[in-house]
Amino acid sequence: MTKLDPNDVIDLLLYFASGEGLIRMPFEWERVTMEIVAGLYEYSTEKHDFPEKFRGTGFRFEPINYKTDFNRFVMTMLADTNEKLEPSHSLWLVFVEMFKLSWRDRSSPVDDGYCTNKIRDWRQTYVAVGQRSGKTFVWSVPEAARMRKEIEQDFNSEVVRHCQSIANLMKKWVQKDIDELKQNSQYR
Repeated sequence: MTKLDPNDVIDLLLYFASGEGLIRMPFEWERVTMEIVAGLYEYSTEKHDFPEKFRGTGFRFEPINYKTDFNRFVMTMLADTNEKLEPSHSLWLVFVEMFKLSWRDRSSPVDDGYCTNKIRDWRQTYVAVGQRSGKTFVWSVPEAARMRKEIEQDFNSEVVRHCQSIANLMKKWVQKDIDELKQNSQYR
């Protein structure tokens, strides 16, 4: 793989965070964004004090409420990752592209716009082709096999190592989200 694609990195992180496809994962883009950012934050800073305001009130992160703060937080966090990921590293560049929240205007005059990032776009790709929908997903056997093959053939071993480490730290955030979805009868 020559240039890393955000969609491939998201798949790689979620594949590892799901125990290589064995565990049900949240599928809402806001939750996935927070799980990855929280894992990267803990990986890069070795701190365990991820800001609660980005976890949302109740059980939902509302990106529009924190777009500027969140983007600033992500860029500061990424600037501090120099010991683990240099700014010239292809994975660092993908994270910058992946996390940035932006406002996208709707084309219709009756619709409001919406807040988005590359993770939301990743989710919409799966929804559009009918592969996944709902609040959670589980990897199919063919999807997990495809990921194993891609990891062996397409990914640089350094990228795989970083993503495995980040995904291991994501697992507790994934579990918190799954617990909240179960508590609110949205686990499916």
